[in-house]
Amino acid sequence: MRYGYKGDVSISDLATVKSLIKQMSQEHIKFRPKAYEFRATYLGCIADELAMEDGVSAETHFRNLMQQEDKRKQIQTHQTD
Repeated sequence: MRYGYKGDVSISDLATVKSLIKQMSQEHIKFRPKAYEFRATYLGCIADELAMEDGVSAETHFRNLMQQEDKRKQIQTHQTD
């Protein structure tokens, strides 16, 4: 599969598909406010790994990664305008 989906792809009942889409949409809505926290945790893990590799502090790596993240968000914002 293109996106690596490993779930059931044999569902052919339209009502079931609509129900699953609604369920996933609700889960996404619940997750959305916490996405920033999960992203920061993920970047913290990357910073720790980079610190182990090159000896530069994890704090420095984390700060750099967060700056890159801010720039990424700014670019996305300007591209949608």
